Amino acid sequence: MSPGVANLFEILDIATEISGKEEVAQELRSNFTSGKLMYSRLKDVVSDALMDILRPIQQRRRELESAGNIGQILEEGANKARRIARENIEKVREMAGLG
Repeated sequence: MSPGVANLFEILDIATEISGKEEVAQELRSNFTSGKLMYSRLKDVVSDALMDILRPIQQRRRELESAGNIGQILEEGANKARRIARENIEKVREMAGLG
């Protein structure tokens, strides 16, 4: 298996695990093993699987943008991420004996 095909299968495995459609990945692996895999189909299925994951995220973002408060939401998220990061850095420093 070439690195590119292996990469596509890895992406597909993760995407189908998230979406609950693992049988699709199993079918394509079986086709690969038997020499019947059309690489264009693999690429199309990977693309579709990723879009199944991204569509709800894109829709939610559009909803937030239309509500007009996306800037505030992003700022609150950034503040929360900074707070969590500071806590984690403190823990790492203590564990490394640098605190």
